[in-house]
Amino acid sequence: MQNSLEKRRSSRIELDYFKVRLEWSDPRGFPRSQTASCVDISRHGVSFECPFPFELGSAISVTFNYDTDAANQVIGSVCRCSRLNMDNFHVALQIQVDDTL
Repeated sequence: MQNSLEKRRSSRIELDYFKVRLEWSDPRGFPRSQTASCVDISRHGVSFECPFPFELGSAISVTFNYDTDAANQVIGSVCRCSRLNMDNFHVALQIQVDDTL
């Protein structure tokens, strides 16, 4: 029998490929940005699909509701990146959260 217990620290909320704005610095230090499709979010992480890979440990800013007054941003580091299909990669970020609040 397969163990179906959730091993994640927090529940995921599926976002049905909600468009977000990614911002990061390339290896030469130049700022980059790209629109991506957010798959889900939790208290400790965000996952999204984009057309290229990121190196593990890369710092990425994810802005929800970009270009609106309701914009919200989280910053995380890449903890997983894998090829999803010929056109996309699935990227998971770990968000640094202050659990003392």
